[in-house]
Amino acid sequence: MLLFKLLLFCFFYIHFVNTYTFSRYEIRDLEETTDYIAQEALPWVVTNGLTTPVTTSCSGIRLLGGYGVVGSSTVFTRQYTLVPHALINFSIKFYLLDILGLETLLKIYFDSQLVGSWSAPTLTILGLTNVCGGGLTDYPNVKIAGQVSHSSPSLTVKVVSNSNGAASFGFREVNLLLSNTSGSTQACQFSLPLLGQASCLCADSQYGTSGLLTTCTSCASNCESCTGGSSTDCTSCPDGGSYNGNKCYTCNPSCKQCSGTAATDCLSCYAGKSLYSDGSCRSGCAAPLVTRIEGDKSFCDLPCLASAFFFWNNTCSSTCPSPLVSGNIAGVKTCSLPCSIGSFFYPDGSCQSSCNWPFAFFSQGAFSIQMDHVNLAVIFISGITLALLLVLLLLFLEILEA
Repeated sequence: MLLFKLLLFCFFYIHFVNTYTFSRYEIRDLEETTDYIAQEALPWVVTNGLTTPVTTSCSGIRLLGGYGVVGSSTVFTRQYTLVPHALINFSIKFYLLDILGLETLLKIYFDSQLVGSWSAPTLTILGLTNVCGGGLTDYPNVKIAGQVSHSSPSLTVKVVSNSNGAASFGFREVNLLLSNTSGSTQACQFSLPLLGQASCLCADSQYGTSGLLTTCTSCASNCESCTGGSSTDCTSCPDGGSYNGNKCYTCNPSCKQCSGTAATDCLSCYAGKSLYSDGSCRSGCAAPLVTRIEGDKSFCDLPCLASAFFFWNNTCSSTCPSPLVSGNIAGVKTCSLPCSIGSFFYPDGSCQSSCNWPFAFFSQGAFSIQMDHVNLAVIFISGITLALLLVLLLLFLEILEA
């Protein structure tokens, strides 16, 4: 009896997860517009918070902190690992809630250095009303921006509440631009401005000049926010731009954020597009890539570790043993049966267009990767059939001898 040994494989599945990657010289944190901001906020340590969860929504805007979370001694802390740099240009967007009277509501520290603060004015700014919270006057969308002389490989950002009990705040869109150019520390520190006006209250794309009356002037066109009118004074880059250690530059049109100008340098994508492992933004995820949604971001992940082979039954293995053959589809290493569609695999390793007697065939299942269902028939010698033939032959020989 001729035996054909079937190969048995032990497979394991490992889901490959891309993490959201920041540009080399730019960090964008707490920019999520959905409830997924609760996941984005996990690296932040909140002490003396009034309640959990520590994220809230103010008129549809997701915040870390906010009404009911921030008390008189609440502290938000996060540590970042940084590439070599000499200066940090930064901006943080605050929503200041239920402001009443004069108080220093919050302070911002980089490591142990005070880099920004906000003190409530004695006069209410005309046109401001209650947006959310407890019913008193709110200052929504206040961006505190500046620059800090800093060269340490790590940075601890700390936002400290000094609320009188009624007022509170939430914040989002923490932007850090790591500059190679040295400079002095300066930031918008809101404190007793005339009629409540200060550079902190200029529009996102403007910077304020100090003096008796603040004048708001437009930033350079490549900046989303800034501390001055030069193209190198950016404190955050707009969507479609990224930072190179000196100034904000324009990404490839397909990228929302990038590490370079090529179409494969994307770090995040606009709505309706998914980020591929090769750094490109495309519509949908081509099989066998799998879609992963994180809030308002969409990723196309490899179904296996980058070093592993993907099999037709959605499993992964570190090897592709003979007689299976390796391939590559959409950047995914595959391991499949060696014959083309409609052909038969023989024990000697050949592929034939037909399955001839005394061989029988069985199907190895539907193998579908960017194709409709593909049935690859693999041929093997039937031991039972040969055994029966041998018995019949022996009986025939005994009859002849009789």
